[in-house]
Amino acid sequence: MALPNFIIIGAAKSGTTSIYHYLKQHPQIFMCPIKEPNFFSSNPCNYTIKEYENLYKGTIDEKAIGEASPSYLRSYETPMKIKQLIPHCKIIIILRNPMERLFSDFNYSKCLGVNRGNVDDFLRKQVKNNKGSWYSLGVMIKTGMYYDQVKRYIQVFGREKIKINLYEELISKSQQFILDIYKFLEVNSSFFPNIEKIYNVGSKPIIPKLSEFIGNPPAIIKNFFKFLLPMEYIKQKQLIKRILWFNVRSQKSLMSNETKSYLLKIYHEDILNLEQLIGKDLSDWLKCRELSNCNWCMK
Repeated sequence: MALPNFIIIGAAKSGTTSIYHYLKQHPQIFMCPIKEPNFFSSNPCNYTIKEYENLYKGTIDEKAIGEASPSYLRSYETPMKIKQLIPHCKIIIILRNPMERLFSDFNYSKCLGVNRGNVDDFLRKQVKNNKGSWYSLGVMIKTGMYYDQVKRYIQVFGREKIKINLYEELISKSQQFILDIYKFLEVNSSFFPNIEKIYNVGSKPIIPKLSEFIGNPPAIIKNFFKFLLPMEYIKQKQLIKRILWFNVRSQKSLMSNETKSYLLKIYHEDILNLEQLIGKDLSDWLKCRELSNCNWCMK
C-alpha cells in the first residue's frame, strides 16, 4: 500500500490550501483526498495506520504522493513520527509573516465561532478565548515562532529533504513558486496548473452569534447531533465546517499599525534567528508596513 513521499507541513494560513489544489492538478502528483488528515499530529489520532494507508489507495503510477497538514509544523513529536514511518519523505514548508499569519488565523477562528471581537482586544485578553486550544491567544502567537519549528525538521530530515518557501513568493512569483516545487518533487515541470482561483480568502461571519453557537454548541445539542448523525469524528467536523460556511462572507480587513508594532516586538528576535537558519531575506517582515489590499494578503 502506498504512503506519501512528500508532506506539506504548514505554516497554517500560509497558502497551503491553494498549493494543495494546484499540485493536485499535476498528472504525476497524487494528493491525499482529505486535506489535513493530521495523522502525524500530536493530538489524538483518528486514523489507524491501515486507515491512513487507505487514503492513498487511489494512486496509480504517480511519481509524487503527498498530503498537507499545517498542524505538523508546530508539533514537537511530529518530525520523528514521520521519519519513523516514512524515512525518505520530503518536507515542504511555506512561511508567512507571523503578524499577518496571526491576524488571518484570528479572523478565520471567528468564522468557526471560536473567537469574537477584534484582534486588538483579543491580544490584550479583553475577550474570552479558548485557553490551550488551537485558537487560543498563546497557541496562535506560538504558531508564528517558526525558528524552533523549522530547526526541528532540519535536524530530523536534513536540509536537502526540506523545501522552504515564503508566502510572499507565492503572491509575487506564483509560476516560479510552483515550478520550484515541481523540481523539488522531481516531476515534469512543463505542466502548469490553473492558479487563478485563490482558496480560503479572507472572510467574516454574517451573524457572529450563530457561528459561536454552531462552533461551540451546548453539550445537549452536541450529543443530539452525534446521535442524529452517527459518523466518524473527522466527517462530523467537516460537516460542521460546511454548515458554518453558510454564515460566512468574503471580506478584507486591516490590522492597525499599533497592533502590528505590538506583534513585531514579540516576533522580532525569532525572525532574525529564522533568517540565519533558512538563508532567506526576511527584512520585509521586520517593517511595520500597511497590509496589502490584494486577495492573497487577506487570506
